[in-house]
Amino acid sequence: MRSMTCSFSLAVLCLVLAGSAPADATLVASQDRMTQELDQAPATPQTPGGIKAPPAKAGARLPAKEEAAGFSVALLLAPGKPGSPVEGLSADEMKAVQDASALLPYKSFQRLDSVFVRGPQGGLVRLQGPAGREYSAKVAAGSTYYDGVWYLNVAIDVTDSSSAGSVLKSEFRINLGETVIVGTSRVNGSDQALVLLLTAVPAVRVYKADHAGVVLPTLVAQIKPQYTAAAMRARIEGSVTLECVVGTDGSVGDVRVVKFLEPELDQEAINAARQWRFKPGTKDGKPVPVQVSIELWFSLRK
Repeated sequence: MRSMTCSFSLAVLCLVLAGSAPADATLVASQDRMTQELDQAPATPQTPGGIKAPPAKAGARLPAKEEAAGFSVALLLAPGKPGSPVEGLSADEMKAVQDASALLPYKSFQRLDSVFVRGPQGGLVRLQGPAGREYSAKVAAGSTYYDGVWYLNVAIDVTDSSSAGSVLKSEFRINLGETVIVGTSRVNGSDQALVLLLTAVPAVRVYKADHAGVVLPTLVAQIKPQYTAAAMRARIEGSVTLECVVGTDGSVGDVRVVKFLEPELDQEAINAARQWRFKPGTKDGKPVPVQVSIELWFSLRK
């Protein structure tokens, strides 16, 4: 049986699997492969906002995809009580309101409600409006890579629960961490308007190997993937490359395949990687999530 080797350098782990059963692995030095490379150009992305971005060129190097932890949505009423501060807003939301004051016909605002829509793709939440009125806000989001930057395309639809009709609907592009005024909507039977703010809240920062002050995770325990019977019969050999995030507890969190081999072997590689354990990576001495690449080789040679 062929022995199995594992190399870990910078952000790269390499594991070779021989035959149908695993063997011991050893750590060796390597200085290869720091960034993923697309084998082919991806399809033009279509997002909830209907905004399309041109596909990346074949062989183009893309930075790691950036996603939101969720979206903070704040509903304001304008005009509010003159001279009264807007309470309950973050500093970024306050700045967005102040900037918008120069463009909107309203100079005072009152916060009605704030909610957090959890997850990078959005969701449905309820907002309390004026005079006990309730609104539903549906947020849909998707990532788009354009001109060297990952953006979020967001579509939002706010409906009046009593009439089930849309009172505010908008589609726009936003950066992670950015706060925007989505739009305004006149309140029926009054001279006031609803003002909607949205913030794309970044997920916990994941560091890369080339970031200053980062010390890479150290592999302490591994589960080795197995050949599937179908892959052995078909004599499929080659490697699967995974992009993984090692958390502050040393466990493997997000995993995605960046180089495919065969669907069942791809899944075997994912299943094994999720069970690996590391001494966490650090930045300036403190544990931080760190992105690593794991390359697993499947070989039938003895």
